[in-house]
Parts: sequence; C-alpha cells; structure tokens
Amino acid sequence: MHFRETDKKLLFATFIQSLKSLSAVISHDCQCDFIAKVATMATNPDMSEEAMEGISDLLHTSTALEHLAPHQRDLVTRAVVSVAMVTGSEVSEVGEAWVRVGLLNMALLAPQGPVDPVEKVAIKLHIATDQVYYIIFPY
Repeated sequence: MHFRETDKKLLFATFIQSLKSLSAVISHDCQCDFIAKVATMATNPDMSEEAMEGISDLLHTSTALEHLAPHQRDLVTRAVVSVAMVTGSEVSEVGEAWVRVGLLNMALLAPQGPVDPVEKVAIKLHIATDQVYYIIFPY
C-alpha cells in the first residue's frame, strides 16, 4: 500500500475519533443521527464528498454545536472541509487536514480554564473509571 494511502486512512481514523468526542457536546435533538452517521463512517471508511457533506449538514443544524465556543465551531468546520478535500494524493492536502484535525482535537480535549484543585482528583477518577469501562466493554 502506498504511504499516502496509509496516511489518509490514519487521518480518517483520527478524524472519526474526533467526531466521536464531539458527540458529548452535540445537542440532544441531533445526537442520535450524528452518532449513527459517525458509526457508519467508522465501519465503512468513506471519505467521499457526500459523506463529509452529510456530517457537515448534521453539524451545522441550528442547535447541533450550540454548546461549543465560536472558535471551536470554526475549527470543526475547517477540519470537516480539510478532510473532505483529501481526495487526491496531494501531500499539502493531507498535511493541512492533519493540522486541522490536530487543532480540533486540542481545542476539544484541552481544559478550557483552570481546573479547581479540589475537583482534579474527581476528574482523574472519572477518566480512569471511563477508561476501565471501555477496556471491559469496548463497544
């Protein structure tokens, strides 16, 4: 398999994980459709423009991303567009998509403010509990 094809597959897998992390902040009226669409994309890797438009349409309904800050919404849009443009084998397209997906992950997964030291232990315990749960029940 060609290196660029492997890189595109890894990019798509990382993008799918980013979308899965978004499911926690998607509004409840869009959440089921969004989770189903992401699950379909995860099992049937499809980077076609139609697949990306479907994700983009779900994300840009009026309430889907209401819980995100405006700059985070912009990063989501740019990541979807960048991944959708990775159809050819242009290195610059793949590189730009990696950067956009990486920025999206940073914005979504990094703490948005200082963490209260009292809550820090509870947060770490919650993360560890979730990790153990996903090890025991992977799906």
